[in-house]
This record gives sequence, C-alpha cells and structure tokens, in this order.
Amino acid sequence: MNKKVSISCCKASELVEKKNLSSLSVFEIIQLKVHEIICKGCKAYEKQSMLLEEGAKRILEKNNKSHKLSKETKEEIISKIKN
Repeated sequence: MNKKVSISCCKASELVEKKNLSSLSVFEIIQLKVHEIICKGCKAYEKQSMLLEEGAKRILEKNNKSHKLSKETKEEIISKIKN
C-alpha cells in the first residue's frame, strides 16, 4: 500500500469541503494537516470555509429550517467536488 501523504491544493480543498459535509479518515486528516503546514493559502481557505459553513447554518437556523443534508445530497456534493 503506497498512500501519498503529500497532496495538491486541489485535493486539500476537496478534503476541507468533505470535512464540512461528513468526516475524514485518519489518513485524510494527516494529509490535510501536513499540506496546511506547507501551504498557508489552504489553511486560510479552511478557515474561510468553516466560517461560511457556520454562517449558512446560522441563517438556516434563524429561518427555522433544518441544516442537515440528506446522505444522498452529501454524496452528490462530494462527487461534484471531485470532478
């Protein structure tokens, strides 16, 4: 098994968004953290993404709407991110 720890910015952003929608594997967490040590831009992107996610949740809660996505919707979003 030859898993690569070093990842591209594109893969890092994919992992950030996956983290917002579901959970990362231990290996994916390591990949993202290692990348963010090297790439300050992706670290900033993760912070911005988290802020946007939190803001969206607050807006939905304020409007009394559920902020939970269905499993199918999460999978669809993840597949679109990967393409």
